[in-house]
Amino acid sequence: MAKIIIYSWPGVEGLASMSPFSLKPIIAAKAKGLPFDVEYVRRVPTWVTTGKLPAAMIDNNPVLDSTNIMKAIDILPSEKPALYPTDPALKADVVLLEDWADESLFWYMVGLRFNNQNNFMAFSQEAFGKLKWPWRGLIPKIMRKTALSRLKAQGLGCLSERDRDMNFKDLCHALDQRLSGRSYFVGSHLTAADIAVYAQLKQITHGKFTPGYSIITECNNLMAFMERMDQI
Repeated sequence: MAKIIIYSWPGVEGLASMSPFSLKPIIAAKAKGLPFDVEYVRRVPTWVTTGKLPAAMIDNNPVLDSTNIMKAIDILPSEKPALYPTDPALKADVVLLEDWADESLFWYMVGLRFNNQNNFMAFSQEAFGKLKWPWRGLIPKIMRKTALSRLKAQGLGCLSERDRDMNFKDLCHALDQRLSGRSYFVGSHLTAADIAVYAQLKQITHGKFTPGYSIITECNNLMAFMERMDQI
């Protein structure tokens, strides 16, 4: 059996990682029923050439990027269904939805976490409150400045908070509608698309970010999906 080590930013109680991208391969390994270890780090290991986490060692072979790690996990022997279906139409939907969650939904989470002062303070305390001074004050400020700068460069940060929240509400209702009469976003079983969407939304529901949390909870199908994913 393959030896899987996932290198991740730290988590907190109730959340395996406060990075949605680190959360993806952790959930993937659980979903596939494969044994794995998580190494929580506060600095990117020197062998990670991208300078980003998550990263993984699978049988001592480095794998970088959350999607690449999930694909590498998916091809390992397992009795569980494939996270990336072999059916071309289903696989196309999975690939598109995973990429949308990574590249678009992610920025709505960033906006909710860092732009709203109350959300940011709660996140900062939970994530960094146990660090020694001055790091527990300095690191969150640097992260916030960087995140908001990137949010603006991405384009979403140029919108008003009201417009951004309205767009997020529309997206959540669209996801809710897609789940009408079904358990998963693509096909009849769990796929990488479900993991990618869940990993982003879980950051919001765990932190109870305003107003994202209330928007998600008013979507019955989406909430039922989140509860199913919590059981993995």
